[in-house]
Amino acid sequence: QYLCGKLFSEMWSEDGEGFPVPMGCYFSPRYRDAADPGGNGLSNTNNFFRELTIVFDQKNGLRANTKYMVVLNAKNPTSINTAAG
Repeated sequence: QYLCGKLFSEMWSEDGEGFPVPMGCYFSPRYRDAADPGGNGLSNTNNFFRELTIVFDQKNGLRANTKYMVVLNAKNPTSINTAAG
């Protein structure tokens, strides 16, 4: 559960019992996006990503037809230029 606290700053749901307590959280190795051979040439093969997994106990999982929200602690290693022009 320590890693869950590092990866996620908030977890909540519309369920009256709240967000179920995870057994653990994991992240994958770093993957790189593949180039899109049929694309418009704008794909960037320097995009990296990881998959995040939250594991619940068999009887303490997510319920059907219920909204769950999480806030992820993340850092973008590159600057983003939002100036129009």
